[in-house]
Amino acid sequence: GTLLAILQTNAVAAMGINPQTGERSGGIDPSSAKMFVDMISMVNDKMAGNLSEDEEQILSQVLSELRMMYVQHVGIG
Repeated sequence: GTLLAILQTNAVAAMGINPQTGERSGGIDPSSAKMFVDMISMVNDKMAGNLSEDEEQILSQVLSELRMMYVQHVGIG
């Protein structure tokens, strides 16, 4: 829960979006955004089979949303 929230908040902020409001909030740092999304993906892979169904669903939903946001706000990368 907490690790995912930290990584998600940092990924969103690195995409130039205020994590609290969802509004644009400045510069985009593509390499940091990608790193945080990749870290969540790695956590997802490492935790496979060790999470409850709800936890797996939340993790995969967060990852999917962040990947969509990345493409929308940063580009393909």
